[in-house]
Amino acid sequence: MAVSGFITGFLANSGGEAYRLVFIVSAGCSLVAIRILSRLHLRHEEQIVITEQRSPRRSVFSTHAWQIFKQDRRYRHYLLCMFAQGSGNLMYVPLLILVLSEQLNQSAFVQVMLSSSVPLICAALTVRLWANVIASTHIVNFRAYHSWLMALSMLVIAMGTIKFEMDFVWLGSIMFGIGLAGGRLGWNLGHNDFSNKSDSADYMALHVTLTGIRGLIMPLIGVIFYQVLENNNPGYGRFILLLPLAFISIGAAGFVSINRKIYD
Repeated sequence: MAVSGFITGFLANSGGEAYRLVFIVSAGCSLVAIRILSRLHLRHEEQIVITEQRSPRRSVFSTHAWQIFKQDRRYRHYLLCMFAQGSGNLMYVPLLILVLSEQLNQSAFVQVMLSSSVPLICAALTVRLWANVIASTHIVNFRAYHSWLMALSMLVIAMGTIKFEMDFVWLGSIMFGIGLAGGRLGWNLGHNDFSNKSDSADYMALHVTLTGIRGLIMPLIGVIFYQVLENNNPGYGRFILLLPLAFISIGAAGFVSINRKIYD
């Protein structure tokens, strides 16, 4: 993903329509990946499928996931904090591209590098370190500390865009990528610290649903705020990254609060 972003940015920066080839090549890679994944098998897959088919919760219109949201207070609070932090993360990329393009006059190559390739490379290099941390503690305890790295990285990037200091933006993107590695691991595994084997899929389904909701609305909300700032005060759009910083900080503070309640 990081390499494809690098190539796309390079082709887009060189002019012409060559960057469109990336879409064709990416589609081909996706087909190959689907073929490989179709040959993978889950351990005890037949037994798991039979159990799921016999469960009354496996119907298409099952409401069990939402019952979990109402009944499991700790998981509900965890998801609300995830919603706040995730909202900031999901609105961040389109806002960064807008600021880099319209406020800092950066090239398409720089935009792709800072919004995609650099964070992904850093995530790939540091994911193992975060795996060891997550394996040794509860997800809420992990989030209570990890979230502040995300907030700090966003603060550094925001200061860079406000002060027109690209060195800060590069540094913040590296920090964001390091935090992204831990965040993605926590996103995929965190629900297991609340669920058991019988309802783990329902816990994850609820988590994925809320992620989809914020992914649908939060980038749009961020862009609307950017346009309002620019229309009312031209040049003030460079302050827009304070918005995802606020969301991430709210989520981080919430994780700290939940963590204290769990361990007190």
